Amino acid sequence: MIRGRRVFLRLVAIAGGGSAMVGAVGASLIGGVRAQDSELVAESVSEALREIVAGHFEIDPSSMQESTSFAKGLGATSDDMAALRQAINDEFGLELTGADLAKVKTIRQTRDLIIERLP
Repeated sequence: MIRGRRVFLRLVAIAGGGSAMVGAVGASLIGGVRAQDSELVAESVSEALREIVAGHFEIDPSSMQESTSFAKGLGATSDDMAALRQAINDEFGLELTGADLAKVKTIRQTRDLIIERLP
């Protein structure tokens, strides 16, 4: 199973959807998430994002805070950000551009962008 599908299924479980929801488009998933579950969605996206970032920079995911800066905290270069963009797109089934990631500076901002763009 590809990673993006795994995150999708994790979010379906959070939303309380059954097999019908698994076959539905992502937009209905986000529409089906109850307000009290929004923190769980954010947590799930944060976890997957930290795994991506930690894997790229070869660090412990628990060493990152939501306020960790890509440039200052991790020393990310433009090549690092391009690789992270591709990994994020693959993980979440998104089509973020370099310009999208140029607007975010921290793990939290990136998580929020991902949640905003989820289909």
